[in-house]
Order: sequence, then C-alpha cells, then structure tokens
Amino acid sequence: MLASVSRGNSTRYTAPKSYTGESYGSFLSRHKIISAEDAARVVMDGDTVATSGFVGVGFPEELAVALERCFAEAGSPKDLTLVYAAGQGDGKARGLNHFAAEGMVKRVIGG
Repeated sequence: MLASVSRGNSTRYTAPKSYTGESYGSFLSRHKIISAEDAARVVMDGDTVATSGFVGVGFPEELAVALERCFAEAGSPKDLTLVYAAGQGDGKARGLNHFAAEGMVKRVIGG
C-alpha cells in the first residue's frame, strides 16, 4: 500500500505506507537512496534540473529516462529549466536527448 504526499496543489510523490506520518521533506532527508521513478515524481512543473557528467560518463541516464516517461505519460513535469556544464549523451537517444520533448524544457543553461 502506498500513501500520497502532497506538494502544493498537486500530488506527485508517493511514499511507502510506513512513512505516512512523515512530511515530504523528512522522508527524503532520511532516505537518500530512492529509485529513479521516485526521484522523477519529486520534480514539479517549472523546477530546475541540473545534471552532471560528460558525454556518457556520470550522467544520470535512468533519472532522465524516468523524467521523459513521466512527461510522455502525464504531460508533467513541464517548463523545466535544465542546467548542465558540458555535452551529455550520444547525440542520438541518450543523455540530454531525453529532455527533447516539446514543452518539457522551458529554458536551458549549459556549456
């Protein structure tokens, strides 16, 4: 059984039932390792997402895939600000290409 934790007007993050008494912030601060899918649910419309890595090394590929999937299925998160320091991906189907869907990213700050 899962319990929803609200943030603002939308409910996106779902915590395990055993954490229903905890607030959104305390769940994440105590449990720093979460799945890519759970991490993607934390990202809200208009948030800023910063990624690390160079080409294919050190890039959070599974998180990018999970964010892409969330956007494709629910249209959210949208209007993101994407921050990165160097080219990340293979120029085809990996890396920053997961943020290429129209409406997903509003602004890009990159090197």
